[in-house]
Amino acid sequence: MKTTINLKLNGRGRPSEAELDAIDSFRTWLQTVITAGQFGQNERLPRLPRSKTPMYCRSLAGLPDNALAKELSVPVLAVLDQIEHAAAIFERALPPERPGATMPAPSGSAPPAVCGRANAVSRQRLNPEQEAYEKVLWQLDYALALMLRRLSALAAARGKQSQCAELHSDVCSPRDILAFKA
Repeated sequence: MKTTINLKLNGRGRPSEAELDAIDSFRTWLQTVITAGQFGQNERLPRLPRSKTPMYCRSLAGLPDNALAKELSVPVLAVLDQIEHAAAIFERALPPERPGATMPAPSGSAPPAVCGRANAVSRQRLNPEQEAYEKVLWQLDYALALMLRRLSALAAARGKQSQCAELHSDVCSPRDILAFKA
């Protein structure tokens, strides 16, 4: 499922130069934040000049067509698209019914997880290449689990305070929504 987000600002179909500059600056900052996170350098971010996420959020939130929401969601959706794409390729390379392998969990993670494929009843042995594919799939699934754990907690916390109907419909039960409106 490829996710695309179109950005049309100011009703003219083309963003103004000032809007483009604000969006480009925010994209650059997001890349810096992402790279810092990948290299364990988040503590250095506050020392960078003009590097405050709230400043960018205020700037883009004033632009039309949910520019801030779109710019924040695009990198996350791109990662999810890549995971989905890679998983589909590795799944196609494996037999439809195969023994599920219990992969060792990375250090610091939860106890070893068993993939949903473990329920398949099969005596078929995987060759070394297929075993490697299973390990890739387990890592992709584990990455999703890590993201989902953080996303679920954040969405639930924001859902209690948010006025965004879309967040409420995706996070809260109908009973929670009624209680919120009361």
